[in-house]
Amino acid sequence: MKPLVEPFLGAYALAQPLSPVPLAPVRLAPVVRSGEAVGFSPVAPCRVAELGCPVGNTGQNVREGHTTKALIDYCTLAFSVSRLHEWFSNNGVFTDQGISEFVEAVYPGAGFKVGQVQEKFVNYCPLSARIHGPDGTPAGHFCIAGDSARVMIDLTGAGCRWVQNWHHVAAFMDTMGGRLTHADCAVDDYDGSVVSIRQLKALAESGAFKNEGAGAPPVCSFHDDMGSDKGCSLYVGQRGHKQLNCYEKGKQLGDPSSEYVRVEVRLYGKHLAEKSLPSDVLRRPYAYVVGAYDVLAELFAAAETSRPKTVKAQVEATVEASVSWLGESAGAHLNLLRISLGDESFLQLLTERVQRDKVPGRFRGLGAGADLGALVRDSSLSLLR
Repeated sequence: MKPLVEPFLGAYALAQPLSPVPLAPVRLAPVVRSGEAVGFSPVAPCRVAELGCPVGNTGQNVREGHTTKALIDYCTLAFSVSRLHEWFSNNGVFTDQGISEFVEAVYPGAGFKVGQVQEKFVNYCPLSARIHGPDGTPAGHFCIAGDSARVMIDLTGAGCRWVQNWHHVAAFMDTMGGRLTHADCAVDDYDGSVVSIRQLKALAESGAFKNEGAGAPPVCSFHDDMGSDKGCSLYVGQRGHKQLNCYEKGKQLGDPSSEYVRVEVRLYGKHLAEKSLPSDVLRRPYAYVVGAYDVLAELFAAAETSRPKTVKAQVEATVEASVSWLGESAGAHLNLLRISLGDESFLQLLTERVQRDKVPGRFRGLGAGADLGALVRDSSLSLLR
């Protein structure tokens, strides 16, 4: 079976912006008729932001002149098997080849590898298969519902790093009648120059996250690291509905001096019409971030996020944390060996007896791919300056 590709080429071409265009923030507001939510009603924008729509998460296929204000950092898509004759039969039989080709059709060029289907519950589905990125790191799951009538692709943040073209994914979803049940849209402030976690906490305490015209203010909670420099987190809203999660990403990765902050809006489709978010979320994640809470539009007017910058910032924080860990855990032992052996024999001992021919797990999930060596080298050398 060959993956269905041709029908989406036209949609993909139309979806690609040729130049940065003004996009208004979009607020997800259910239209209520007869007491039931039946769809989205755009809410008047709180401001207009100039940005270029993100094409992919890798940054490799974003044309010059485009900026990405936000990234897709989690994505769950559901499809009816009756619409997927190209890959699956209606009798509940799913082949390894059909599953792999279907995942490739949804995410072409991502290089995902799908494991064997097992009897393991994931997202309320009794059958699932692990999805790994091209570097072997866990990226998500392919899930089969109990009645075999529905399938789901659940991509984690690590999996979203490999997506080459979100416009294609959105076009595929629209054409095949898919549903977007969960999406996380993230804005990164790499050096804390735009927002800080304490600033966001103060805004929450002042009620700034209550949108104009909304009912009761959203529930807020703050997880304080109590000065341990492990990183603080702010939560606004409820998981499963709409939730804002702001946290100190650099400190979470292990760098106590990092100012790197991530602001992430988690959107869910289960309370909306057809149990789905609009596919436009995948094309314009920034519009939905600033549309979620009015105050975010003003805060992020100067922020620019891109996958290469995000990966670089995360590698830098991870290198800092790794070097600190190595010094605390084995620094004294390494010092004794160097004094005892001299530089040449010390280096030989490290090469032949200490080092391992593999990459630490904390680096494998960063999505740096072939650039990891260069990024680690630059980050390590910066510690010597």
